[in-house]
Amino acid sequence: MGRNGWRNDGDGEAEARRAVPGRSFPLPVVLGSIGSNPLLPGAIVRIPDPTQGQTRALQIAQAFATTDDKFASKPLLIYLSQAQEQSNIRGVGDLVTIEDLQVDRDGSMTSVALAAVDRVEVGRVRMVNQTLMVSDQWHRLVDEIKTTSYMHTLEKMRVLADEASAEHNKRRQLMASITAKTRELQLCDIGSCDVAALQALGPQVYNKAMELAAASSQDEGSLEVSHALWSLEALTAKSIARSRPWDELWPQFGDEIDDELKTLRQISFTAWRTLETSLSRDDLIAIISSTDPVKRLRKANERLTKHREELEEVE
Repeated sequence: MGRNGWRNDGDGEAEARRAVPGRSFPLPVVLGSIGSNPLLPGAIVRIPDPTQGQTRALQIAQAFATTDDKFASKPLLIYLSQAQEQSNIRGVGDLVTIEDLQVDRDGSMTSVALAAVDRVEVGRVRMVNQTLMVSDQWHRLVDEIKTTSYMHTLEKMRVLADEASAEHNKRRQLMASITAKTRELQLCDIGSCDVAALQALGPQVYNKAMELAAASSQDEGSLEVSHALWSLEALTAKSIARSRPWDELWPQFGDEIDDELKTLRQISFTAWRTLETSLSRDDLIAIISSTDPVKRLRKANERLTKHREELEEVE
């Protein structure tokens, strides 16, 4: 079992994991609520009624963005999810930017949406005062691709990306068909279902109908409709656009040659995002900790295929 919880795929080479410092600098830290999960790159989390500590971190990030050119005028923070109360705050998290901010008439923050633009491993978080947390010991997690195998990796990723897109499109068609049938029977509407009637149709139909009802509803913690309904290409393009302001600050290997590898790397995350309603916290940590894009996309394809087969049994 690899360090991030994924088994090696039989090629005789354990998954490499290397944190590259790049140009790291002190950043404010915002903690997710108890029970929150880490974010996949491109994903959004909404925090209603930010705490005093969260508000202070957001204010400092906004101040940094207006005074330091490297932030490209976009606030940048470290987001750490919390499975439970913890005094030793560290581990794998996200670099996030402010996607949307709501304030009341007095100017107090009432809601904020944070978008994940990159992955980080945090070694230490220190308290600046009673409310503000800052980390100056963090490193970006980047995909490790050997120079000698660049073209080989690119070719593998092309094939896997085509397979992922095809599988996801099949899932979208099946989900649309199942959703339409439950609506024809007046058992489900957008985001809600007649639970007793669905249970009478059997556990498989009930489970999938409830899953699809959730997928078609607006997630209270997000600005977006569930990614199960997006095309892989559209979701990938949107994720790339979110991270673009920091391309020059943190280029990755291959990006200086062309954008193809960058796009393929992002697909290896967006394929997982279309499965987000079925992912556990351990799944998410393993995905964002991974530095092998081929293995990450191959495993996503396996899950896409499994989910499509489950949908076919119900449909």
